[in-house]
Amino acid sequence: LNFCPAFLKSENTPNRASLISDMVRHVKHIINVAGEDVIALGTDFDGISGDLEIATADKLPLLKNALLDSGISSSAVDKMFYDNARRVLSC
Repeated sequence: LNFCPAFLKSENTPNRASLISDMVRHVKHIINVAGEDVIALGTDFDGISGDLEIATADKLPLLKNALLDSGISSSAVDKMFYDNARRVLSC
């Protein structure tokens, strides 16, 4: 999941692209297309700018809670937050 505003824009939030709701929308799309085993966080905090609702790692619980509230399972969220990346990096 890329946090860059240019990737998260939608017609509903054209002026403020990095809303948590846009991130949740992207996660649901990725899971729908490719499954929960392929998604991981890719914040790029050191290389993006803009009006970011999550601009630092200490705000990641906001995303986690929004994902859970949207109906994504806790196991899928855990995969996205660390399990999938750990699995790929350990290969």
